[in-house]
Amino acid sequence: MEFYRDVEPFLRENNDLSPATREHLMNIFDNPDEATDLELELAALIDAGAPFVSATYYLVGDGPLVFSCYKRLSTVAHSVGIDAYPNVEAMARCRADGNMAVYN
Repeated sequence: MEFYRDVEPFLRENNDLSPATREHLMNIFDNPDEATDLELELAALIDAGAPFVSATYYLVGDGPLVFSCYKRLSTVAHSVGIDAYPNVEAMARCRADGNMAVYN
């Protein structure tokens, strides 16, 4: 998330990028509500996506996966249901500006 603020200026300065993708992203950045939603979605993807990626790569293997499949999928379920989401919490704290009802 530390480079998120660099994306919009990069898009505005580089016209030679994929036209459809650039136009779509510029439409998002031109709408403050959509830009905020995108930032929150990326934070959630970073926080919750790692366990999914790790489990997926592991389960692609050629070995006897039946013995470890349950453990890997349990780890994914645990991380989604219980683990902390530091990027999402930071975004919520920033957007709430001290209002605990909004933060929660």
